[in-house]
Amino acid sequence: MNSFLLKLCWKNLWRNKRRTILAVNAIAIGGGWLIWASNYIDALNRQFIENAIRYMNGHLTVAAEGFNEYKDAGKFIADPTSIEDWLRQNPKVRAYSPKILAQGLLSSARGSSNIFYMGIRPEMDKHTTEFHSRIVEGTYFEGETNHKPIVIGIGLKERLNVRVGSKLVALTQGVDGSIGNELFYVQGVFNTESEADKSLAFIRLEDARALLSLPGNAIHQFSVMAKDETKIQALQAETKTAFASHSIEALSWMDLQRHLMASIEVYNAANKIFMFIILFIASVGIANSILMSIMERTREFGVMMAIGTTKAEMVRMVLLETLLLAAVGVVVGNLLGIGITYYFQQTGFDLAWLTAKEIRMNGALINTVSYPAVHWIHNVIVTTAVMVLSVLAALLPIQHITKLKATAALKTN
Repeated sequence: MNSFLLKLCWKNLWRNKRRTILAVNAIAIGGGWLIWASNYIDALNRQFIENAIRYMNGHLTVAAEGFNEYKDAGKFIADPTSIEDWLRQNPKVRAYSPKILAQGLLSSARGSSNIFYMGIRPEMDKHTTEFHSRIVEGTYFEGETNHKPIVIGIGLKERLNVRVGSKLVALTQGVDGSIGNELFYVQGVFNTESEADKSLAFIRLEDARALLSLPGNAIHQFSVMAKDETKIQALQAETKTAFASHSIEALSWMDLQRHLMASIEVYNAANKIFMFIILFIASVGIANSILMSIMERTREFGVMMAIGTTKAEMVRMVLLETLLLAAVGVVVGNLLGIGITYYFQQTGFDLAWLTAKEIRMNGALINTVSYPAVHWIHNVIVTTAVMVLSVLAALLPIQHITKLKATAALKTN
C-alpha cells in the first residue's frame, strides 16, 4: 500500500475532528456493547445448561426403552449389571449413578402431596447431581439409622408441616399392581430454589425398589457424567452400539431438554437481530461521515481530476478512509467490550435490578448473577461484520464520486 496515500487518508479523516470522533464513538460503543452482550448471553445460556445437567439429567441418561417419555415405572432395566460394569470401565465416563423414579403420595399427620420419589445410591449420586450440596437442614443420608431415611425439599417440608425426624408415609403403586406403603423419617431438607423443592423426595435405592416391588436389582436409569463435555455425543453413540441388543435408550441432556435448547436458540436469534440493528446504525453513521466529508471536498476532487487523478484512485482513497475510520472504531470497541467483560467476570453482572420478579427457566430459579468470560469468536464476528458493513456503507459516497465531472466540481464553492 502507498504510504503517502495512507497518510493522506488519515489526515483527511481528522479535518473535521468532531465528526470523526462521533463516527468512531458510534462504532466503538455499538461494537463494544455487542461483544459484551454476546459474552453475557453465553454465560446466561451456560447457567441454563448447568441447571439442567446438575439437577435433572446429567450429561447422559441410560434408561429402559420408553421410560423417559412417560416415566412409566413398569419400564425398567431388569439386570443393570452389565451396563454398570461397562460404565465403570469406560474412560469417557467421569461418574454415574443408578436411579429408580416413581410417582406417588407422601403424607404426614398434617398434610399430603403428590410427588416423585427418586431412589438413589447417595455415595454415587453426589458425583452426578448437586442436591447434596443444597442441604439446609439435617444430612444427606449420612450416618447409620435404624429406620428408612428420606430427604425432601424445603417447599415439601412446609407443605407437609414437618421437620427433621418427622414420620412420613409413602404411598405408590407397585409394578406388579400391588400398593406400596412404607414409613420413612425425614433425615434432610434441601433447597434448590426450584420446583424440585415442592415435588421431589430422595430415598435409598433399596427402599425405592421395595416400595415399587421391583424384581431383583432392577432400576429405571443411569445418570452419567462425561469427563469431557465435547465427547458426550461420542459416548452416547458408544453406549447405543454396546447395548444395541438390549431394550435401552441412551439420551443426552440435549435430547431430554429440547425445550431448553429451543429457548437458547431464541435468545441467540434475538441477539443476532440486535447485532444487525446496532451494526446497521453504526454503518449509517460511517456512510454519513464519509459522504459529508466528500461533499465538503467536491472542489478538491475537481482539482484532483483536473491534474490527472483518475476516479479509480479517488475511489480507492475514499474506501481507504472508510476502512481506517472503521478500524479505529473496531479497535476501541474491542478494547471496550473486553474490558467490560473482564470487569463483570470478576464482579458478576446482576439482572435483579431489571425486574422485581424471580427469573425462572423450566421451573428452576435462575441465579440472576452471571460471570461472563471473553470468547474471542465474538470479537472476530463483530470485527468482520463492522468492516464488511463499512465497505458497503462506502458505496454511496463512492457512487457520488463516480458521477462527478471535473468542470462542475471546480465551480463548487
